[in-house]
Amino acid sequence: MKRILVSSLLAFSLSACTITPKPLTTGAVKSFASDTLGRVTLGQEPVTNAITLYEAMARALKYNLDFKVEMYNEALASKQLASARLEAVPNLVANAGYVGRNNNSGNTGSLTFPDKDKFQNDITLSWNILDFGLSKVRAEQAADEVLVATERRRKIINRVIEDVRTAYWRTISADRLVEGLRRLEGRTIKALRNSQALQRDGMSSPLTALTYQRELVE
Repeated sequence: MKRILVSSLLAFSLSACTITPKPLTTGAVKSFASDTLGRVTLGQEPVTNAITLYEAMARALKYNLDFKVEMYNEALASKQLASARLEAVPNLVANAGYVGRNNNSGNTGSLTFPDKDKFQNDITLSWNILDFGLSKVRAEQAADEVLVATERRRKIINRVIEDVRTAYWRTISADRLVEGLRRLEGRTIKALRNSQALQRDGMSSPLTALTYQRELVE
């Protein structure tokens, strides 16, 4: 039996050593990327009209994944701070006890004794200085974590807004320049044709004409 067990373990170990990683195929990578992109953009409002700079910033913050992650981290840090603060509070302990007494035994003269049966209720605060110190340190650390998470979220906001502002004005500038560039392209093509016509008619030297045409193309 022991030999069978050893042989099985040896065979299993050898088979495990022969396992090699299999690279992902191009199709699998494309499928994973497409599925991830679909889930990320699911539920986003489509852009149907031109949007202002502030609308672009709002959309960027609403759908930016880094911003969402930092929001969740900040919320988690706040919950952990609340939990740490509760741990620093002394524990309230309620103790209830029952005491019985026999008044008949030892009853002399005018001496009075307590009631035969009564309940003793005691509510105390269970407090340990070491536990309180550790809880206080944890609460302070949790408070620092909240501040760090808030700062990270603000950093993401500033970065996203700056990126959107830069991309927005570059796009506006490009849109405004397109019409002018198209007019410039038309004049350049016309000048090229005129230069080629002058060269064919012999009214301009080939070197001068080619140099001018090269400058126009550049």
